[in-house]
Amino acid sequence: MEKTRRRGFTLIELLVVVAIIGMLASVVLASLSSARAKGRDARRFADLKQFQLALELYYSDNNQYPASPSNTQVDSVAGISPGYISSLPADPTLAGQEGYRYCASTSGQSYVLLAHLESNSDWCSMPLILPGENPCSWLTYSQCQ
Repeated sequence: MEKTRRRGFTLIELLVVVAIIGMLASVVLASLSSARAKGRDARRFADLKQFQLALELYYSDNNQYPASPSNTQVDSVAGISPGYISSLPADPTLAGQEGYRYCASTSGQSYVLLAHLESNSDWCSMPLILPGENPCSWLTYSQCQ
């Protein structure tokens, strides 16, 4: 009697292949997630630059930066939109402008513009600060890179 061999994969071979594919997929998804966070941080940085340009235009017309109470969200800055910027920046993940802060000195000659980054869970700034002044002294932040 002649035995017939069936061609195909065994259950163990299929399980090994599925496990390998699963591991590769998890590595790809993890790297994709960090790339998305970096992309959102880059957008926050670009938003800060746009808002900074609007503040500089405001300064050139008024010889001072807009006043702000401490912990001001960018949507509370009076006189900037729509005159100096078409639309206020909106954080990519948070609702509205919650991820952005603006602090002006009492003299109106300096300010700090802050964004909350995902990559290091910290606030980062694009400051224009005169020596001895720190309008956002209530908050810990670092310089945006």
